[in-house]
Amino acid sequence: MHIIALDIGMKHTGVAYYFDETNIAMPLDTIDHKSDNELIEAIKGIASERDCQKLIIGLPLLSSGKVGEQAEYTKSIADILKNDGFEVNMIDERYTTPKTRDCDPNAHSAVKILNIYLEMSEIS
Repeated sequence: MHIIALDIGMKHTGVAYYFDETNIAMPLDTIDHKSDNELIEAIKGIASERDCQKLIIGLPLLSSGKVGEQAEYTKSIADILKNDGFEVNMIDERYTTPKTRDCDPNAHSAVKILNIYLEMSEIS
């Protein structure tokens, strides 16, 4: 099974990858994008390279648990990806931003999102 996790931002999107033979979630290069179309095409390219149709997308809810502007944006990107044939699962990404500055925060968050999904999948 191949899974890609995304921490979608307006200009930078963190990416993580899981391949069940390695059983490790690993960060990939963060996608820097200027438009929604550029982001979608980059995601499609990564998914194609990695033979992946399953995407886990972090949903950036407000600390209150409500949907804000960033969550609406993320949902709009997720809808486009679903319409393009991807299996998309969204999970609450609150509290995935790293407290340390010695790593790429976008990729780090994507790995955390993927690990949360994998842990939830084991429980189910």
